[in-house]
Amino acid sequence: MHRHPHHSGLIDQMNKFQQQQPSNKTARASSDAVSSRRKTQFRLIPTLKAFIHTRYGLITIVGLLVVLYNEIFTYEYARFYWPNIEHLKNSNVEKLLLVADPQLIGEKHEGLFGLITRRDADRYLSKTFTQARTYLMPDWIIFLGDIFDEGLSATDNEYKRYYSRFQNIFQYNDIQQKSIVIPGDNDVGGEYFGDKKPHLKERFKSYFGRTIGLYKQNDIEFLKLDIDMYESYFDGKRRTILEQMQHHSMTSKFRIILNHWPLVSRSVRFVKPFIEELDPNLILKANHMAHLTILWTPQRYLALYTYAAYGIFVVSVLLLATINTRRTVLSGLH
Repeated sequence: MHRHPHHSGLIDQMNKFQQQQPSNKTARASSDAVSSRRKTQFRLIPTLKAFIHTRYGLITIVGLLVVLYNEIFTYEYARFYWPNIEHLKNSNVEKLLLVADPQLIGEKHEGLFGLITRRDADRYLSKTFTQARTYLMPDWIIFLGDIFDEGLSATDNEYKRYYSRFQNIFQYNDIQQKSIVIPGDNDVGGEYFGDKKPHLKERFKSYFGRTIGLYKQNDIEFLKLDIDMYESYFDGKRRTILEQMQHHSMTSKFRIILNHWPLVSRSVRFVKPFIEELDPNLILKANHMAHLTILWTPQRYLALYTYAAYGIFVVSVLLLATINTRRTVLSGLH
């Protein structure tokens, strides 16, 4: 059928109009959305400004600043004081990360706020440990005893929960990370004469391995010991150590001895045969006073004081606001 040219032109114009309609609708929808967002922003900004000038706004702003300072700024600021170790990361240097006396808080003697105290302390330990581990990328992580605060009095179920927390905090289940855990007096006893019970030692071994052992890495040997302040070198310990040496000959160039309690401050009768037979290049221990801070981290108690001061600030603002409101009401009545 032959179509009239005029009719064909009308059909083409109608097709073009129909094709333009969706795009026009899209443009109008987009414009409406932008307009709606602008109206929302215009309404929101005055509302926020009005809220900031109220007592609750002041409390909220100060609270956010306190949290940012305590939980982010102080940790990042501390890193500026850490030494530069970039030249060690790609070298043959063996890097050790020492964790001394973490003493995970127990469940028995923490009172009403025990749960909050444990959660906060665990989070602080996890955060600082993760920062140090990421920064150093250690070949070995060595825990120098006193892993738990209530290791002596914990029931088996409590000890299991403590161990689970230890795993979560220090990523102890990471099979790619070499770790050595030695016992402390809070774990197996030894601070007081006679408080070292066999079942405590066996329980520690079931979770962390033998208490006396020899580990090797390249040309470095780590001799893990369990000698408390009352034990003699000759009373059983020497035999166990020599057995380890027979099974794993000590032939490395550098030997490190790990023990929770100090060893070289003991009597000559103890120190002389100990040094002569084991011939250590370095002895690492945890207990007692002297320490050296290499990687500085924020002191958590300062953050808690800051939160306490903020709590006092909140109470003061609310009290003053209440007093001013009552004064305004009374002046209006008079």
